[in-house]
Amino acid sequence: MTSMVVPRAADALAGRIGADRTRLVLTAVLTLFVLRVALALSVIPIWQFPDEIRHVAFMRLLAERPPAVLLDFSINVDELVFEPLGTEVEREIIASMAEHDWWRHIGRPTPQPLPSQFYYIESVVFPGIGGPSFYYRVTALLVRSLGIEDLERQVHFQRALSAFCGLLTLVLAMAALGPVLGRHGALAAVAAMALHPQYLLVSSSSGPDALAMLCGAITWFGLTTFVVGGRTGQSLTVAWAGAVVGFLAKRVASTLFITSALVTLMAAGRALISRAWTPKQAGRLVMAAVLAGGGLAGVLYLLSAEVERTLFYDLIEVRLAIQTLGREGGFWDLPDIDYLIDFLSFVFASSWLVAGWAHYPAPEPWLTVVGALTAVAAVGIPVAIWKETGVKRRQMVAAVMCVAIQFVAVFGVFFVNRVSAQGKHLFPMFVPMVLLFWLGSLAWWPQRHWPAVSAGLVLLVGILDILGWLTVIMPAYLW
Repeated sequence: MTSMVVPRAADALAGRIGADRTRLVLTAVLTLFVLRVALALSVIPIWQFPDEIRHVAFMRLLAERPPAVLLDFSINVDELVFEPLGTEVEREIIASMAEHDWWRHIGRPTPQPLPSQFYYIESVVFPGIGGPSFYYRVTALLVRSLGIEDLERQVHFQRALSAFCGLLTLVLAMAALGPVLGRHGALAAVAAMALHPQYLLVSSSSGPDALAMLCGAITWFGLTTFVVGGRTGQSLTVAWAGAVVGFLAKRVASTLFITSALVTLMAAGRALISRAWTPKQAGRLVMAAVLAGGGLAGVLYLLSAEVERTLFYDLIEVRLAIQTLGREGGFWDLPDIDYLIDFLSFVFASSWLVAGWAHYPAPEPWLTVVGALTAVAAVGIPVAIWKETGVKRRQMVAAVMCVAIQFVAVFGVFFVNRVSAQGKHLFPMFVPMVLLFWLGSLAWWPQRHWPAVSAGLVLLVGILDILGWLTVIMPAYLW
């Protein structure tokens, strides 16, 4: 008896020590990320992230409205922000842009006198929100409640919210990647995320991008919980919660609805196949589905104006663009291959490191290295899927599917409209992208070497990050 108890106690103690070490390392990784965000916020001037000007302007204009107006989603917020433009809010922001050398960082002299409206500033001309207003309403309510009236403090408030979302995304990534990569592999992958240059920039910028990224991590966590055999109801609730908030936060996160719908279909299929249903159990299942669907439909109905803005705001423009391109023969014409190459190249580069308003790209040798790393991982993905079995294979297939859906959606909308997409538009699926990169990279090595390869990948991403600071961020903003 004693001989059986002692090994069990030893195993329990070893597991506890391992868990304690995992928490310690994860705390160190999260602390490192917070320190990197603090460094980025202290080095990069305000207004230096894409569309940061408009994100803050919309929030500041809405913050002047009564809370009852902000909570009424039937009101078209564009009507609230169009009217005041050209007034004090615009002039105040434009003056701050000049104070922080915004024009110099886009390669132009600061105009004298300063323009009085965004309309006269390239890249800032469009004054309406043109998409979901949920983020701006919520942040406006928060700055009102907290009494934050100073313009620059409002910028830093939005940036701090993004940093918090980035931090939570790392925590969720650890939980989602653990069942597939194991404790140490997940820690290594999360450490690489924390050192990823563009992930840092998205997590340091004003706007809803980091929130959309967090919502994607929530939905992916729900999916992975289901795949590893977690409770179906809880998994679906988590997945749909991330999808709904992501949908209301940013249009590119609308794809989370597709992901959640696929999880729901898989859950329904598994439930129907895996057991023999009594009439009573089938009735309960149907009732639960009706209640869940009715609840979701009710929420979307209450937010119908917001849903319409998100789904249909640009569809007329997209259709017109397709018609125009069709008449001119430009969309699928071979001569357009140059634009396609430029489009894909910038999406790739800006998914790793592009600072400022796309005016500070990473140097070519740096991009060559990350391009090689990405190519090796991409080719390794089918190899990994072929080698793996069970949960790992299912999660990799799900990750491929989710990332493909996100890419097709971004490509379909941005490429059709001849608008340059950015890597951050893929970041609602950042966690499954990391999973694929990691397992695709490990696929070329025997499993006994995986810990060393994972450590090497973290070290390499860390070196690339340091080089990114030395060749891009510091020369742009400090030297």
